[in-house]
Amino acid sequence: MLFHFKDSLNLLLSSLNSLAKNLFPGLGNKGSLDHNSINLWNLAEKREEVIEYMKQDIILLGGVMQKAQNFVGMSTSLFCIHIPNRNEDTFIHRGYYSGHTDAYIPRGESQFYYDVNALYSYVIKEYPMLGGKPVRHSDLSGMDLDSMCGFVEAYVECPDSMERPFLSYRGKDNILLFPTGQCVSVYYSEELKYAREQGYTLHPIMGYLFQKMEIPFQAYVNTLYESRS
Repeated sequence: MLFHFKDSLNLLLSSLNSLAKNLFPGLGNKGSLDHNSINLWNLAEKREEVIEYMKQDIILLGGVMQKAQNFVGMSTSLFCIHIPNRNEDTFIHRGYYSGHTDAYIPRGESQFYYDVNALYSYVIKEYPMLGGKPVRHSDLSGMDLDSMCGFVEAYVECPDSMERPFLSYRGKDNILLFPTGQCVSVYYSEELKYAREQGYTLHPIMGYLFQKMEIPFQAYVNTLYESRS
């Protein structure tokens, strides 16, 4: 016989209590039980307490999984969710960097402060997403950057004249740098396309490329944004 073990933690990265509050608040809380106080000798005495705790646990888990299956089923009809393997995850993770923080003169006159409302939601709603199973390309030297969609290791040249370099690079001791000159690192393909427009010279080496997929979250974002507004 062939068995398939599917771990919900790959998709639902939270505790059961937190998931129940967010996905199925009408089912109540998870409850609590001092597991360390339960042993073979007092199990009969605490039988009712343990059974009630387990019943609520099963009800919450069933509710959460049902909601999650409905959502995933609805999403995957348009969008293929691929769980990366260790090699894919390790490579793609190299393309994630923290933010760029600068210090400016703390005083001025006739200054303006700008904020962007719901930028992440807007991007999720309006731009295509990576979908399908990524394909590893060991040599991207002959492929046009405009045709790429994914995470790419590239040789990057930033001109010394650029005042605010924005492509990140992790240097010695894992320190995040935004250098001019040459470096090799992993970036999202759309970052590289923008960098090219700003004057960077780019030479893709290898990477994992995805399909551009239609986004299944427009209605979800619209509903939440209207509620938030």
